[in-house]
Amino acid sequence: MKKSATYFLILITATLFSYGELVGQNVSPRYQKIIPDKSQQPNPAPVFENIISGIEAGSVSSIANYFGKQIYISLNSGERGYYSSNQAYYVLQNYFSIYRPIDFRVSTRLTNSLTPYCAGKLIYSFKGVKETVQVYIGLSWTNDNWEINQITIN
Repeated sequence: MKKSATYFLILITATLFSYGELVGQNVSPRYQKIIPDKSQQPNPAPVFENIISGIEAGSVSSIANYFGKQIYISLNSGERGYYSSNQAYYVLQNYFSIYRPIDFRVSTRLTNSLTPYCAGKLIYSFKGVKETVQVYIGLSWTNDNWEINQITIN
């Protein structure tokens, strides 16, 4: 009986000492939230310039290179949802064939962020009538590239 009590006491003591080591260890990297290092990311301004030019021209093919795997699109025509890059191409191509862009003026641009965006007014022609809508474009840093993750035209 005395031997088992001694073993039990040794087991408890060893557990208490090792508990401090377990608690003090760093969390495994796979459980840590991975925050990209902003210093490793190039300035997204040139990407925005290309996207702005593409929207102004109504050229989906010139902005499709920046589509991520999944893009949230919200359009004043009623289209809303998450689309694959292929679906997004056709949704926007259809939109620009009906609502022909005339001019796009950026009013806000945030480029020094992990989630850069730009917003502005798009003037388009719909059945010969000029109309204006607000545009929002969001980017994210994925696979060492800036990718469009959101386009809102409302």
